[in-house]
Amino acid sequence: MKAFVIDATWDPRPEYRPSPVEIETRKALIGSSVWRHPHASFQKVDTPEPGPDDVIIKLHRVGFCGSDLHFFETDADGYIKYPGLTRFPTILGHELAGDLVGANSLTANPGRRRSSGLRPRASPPFGSRWTAARTAVAAGPPRGR
Repeated sequence: MKAFVIDATWDPRPEYRPSPVEIETRKALIGSSVWRHPHASFQKVDTPEPGPDDVIIKLHRVGFCGSDLHFFETDADGYIKYPGLTRFPTILGHELAGDLVGANSLTANPGRRRSSGLRPRASPPFGSRWTAARTAVAAGPPRGR
């Protein structure tokens, strides 16, 4: 599958001391103090297997929200301006609509239209499938009915 993936360089500011957990996980509590020189590209990624509370959605539309776009804004030193919890690389595009094509323990009907504001767990938003963590919201009757 294809995904729109953003990555950046882990380069903590001289005055910022990442915690041992941040260093181990590469998940920064204050992204603007660690990540610089963001760049993005379409990449091929593996199709995930749904977990017990996941669904697979065949996408028809995907959008980016404002917080996604903030990952691309940088200061004069090239650090991202987004101050929140961040980890790269990450797949963008968590606002989506499509058809449910697979589920495990959820009581969801394949073929139903869905929309979601969730982040992809392991798969890309620009492929043919998407793994949504925990839930999918019904957005109308099944296609063709």
